[in-house]
Amino acid sequence: MRATGSRSRRCVGVTVVAVALGLSLAGCGSGPRFYVGPTVPAASQEELKPRPDRGQLYLTVAARGSVANEYLATRAAAAALLRSGQFSEFVPSPEGVDQLAIVIVNKVGPGDLGGAFVGGMVTGLTYGAIGVRVKNRYVFTATYTSAAGELIRKEYRSAIYMTINRSGPKGSVEVSQGDAFEQMVEGFVLGLLRDLRAEQRL
Repeated sequence: MRATGSRSRRCVGVTVVAVALGLSLAGCGSGPRFYVGPTVPAASQEELKPRPDRGQLYLTVAARGSVANEYLATRAAAAALLRSGQFSEFVPSPEGVDQLAIVIVNKVGPGDLGGAFVGGMVTGLTYGAIGVRVKNRYVFTATYTSAAGELIRKEYRSAIYMTINRSGPKGSVEVSQGDAFEQMVEGFVLGLLRDLRAEQRL
């Protein structure tokens, strides 16, 4: 798990340096900015009233992909779940309690951070005045099983954007580089809980 986080930071670091170098050569010197995409379900902690009958929860979190960090994903998901007031505590066994299995996948494609090394350099050298926006996509899948055995599966999608001399997409929220991933995971979890409450599944 520690090695995964190290590779993630190296990947992001190389990308930022490559894009920034391209833009500096084009005469544009502003540093990178980070945004969480607008497709994270819109839900806030205030929308989720604590359940009077809060039960225990068995939680598992898996993160897959070049930039997905399992430790940070678990920390963010667990913190959001406890703060929401929907569960009293986590337990080490799934027997007789609600269960939540979360999988976060970093999707590789034309907008992934790996391809930004070349794309950022070319964009910086040729179109630096316009700026650069790199999109790093994520898919969040949650499988919730109640203590009674009812199973519900939800899927959400979002992205983290890195920009230089350009704003994030409409509806995105600017965050620090270090907070971007965990803030996105928290948004996923709160959106999931909001939807489960609205459907009277929780």
